[in-house]
Amino acid sequence: MNALAPSVSPTRSSRGKSSALWLLAAVGVAWIDSAAAQEPTNEWRLLGPAWSGHGSSAGAPVRSESDSYSCRLGTWVGGPVSDGVAAGIPVNVCPLTATWQGDGTSSREWGCGSVDWPGFAQGTGAVAVCRFNEVRRARRWHGNNPALGLELTRRYEDHSAKFFAGVVRDSYGENSAMAGVAGLWPLLKGGRLRVDAGIAGMLWYRTVDDTYARRLVPLALPVLAVSDRETGIGFNASITPATKYRGVQYSVATLMLQMTFQLN
Repeated sequence: MNALAPSVSPTRSSRGKSSALWLLAAVGVAWIDSAAAQEPTNEWRLLGPAWSGHGSSAGAPVRSESDSYSCRLGTWVGGPVSDGVAAGIPVNVCPLTATWQGDGTSSREWGCGSVDWPGFAQGTGAVAVCRFNEVRRARRWHGNNPALGLELTRRYEDHSAKFFAGVVRDSYGENSAMAGVAGLWPLLKGGRLRVDAGIAGMLWYRTVDDTYARRLVPLALPVLAVSDRETGIGFNASITPATKYRGVQYSVATLMLQMTFQLN
């Protein structure tokens, strides 16, 4: 049931609203669990890998990506291309913008050396072979979120109560920990698949902005739980809308998925 939504530092008012929603969700789940007349069926699940998709890069950490390859300078070919490739001369021509220097968000550089084309006298068939490097810096979330946790589902005839805890790499690429509860009601019970939907309340100690500040964040989120009865494999899904308070972004729209594996 791990959530992976990023945020920037929330205001005191928005933190208060989130705390109230989380408390309401937690109290509600505790009530429906204790008020149930019948004895529940306990289901234990391992919480595994998670992924998140974000609707905006606002507030995301700045990450560097690099691309490097060999190329030849100019279009002159001194003989059969196969001979040139055998001699270590690349087929691709270097881009004309290879010497362009970026504005701080990216940079390009290259280094060249001469390679003799076979069958020509030394120095007369030399080709400039270059190593082209490009480094790009851009704001991008970590959408692959390794995680490990444990979830207990107490299933009743008409609803379920979930209790979960785990660790996960958050959308800033940092380790975080969370624990929470959820109340769910069945959407599909017959056949091989079971689908439940409801609301979860959790406390999450995580990174909250691109300065990598960390704090305990209360959250209340809609959740969807899908499981396969035959294999025991399932997933939990949740979504957070983009929210702002007085012009300050609190979170971006985020879709979150996590694999689950039944243990009993």
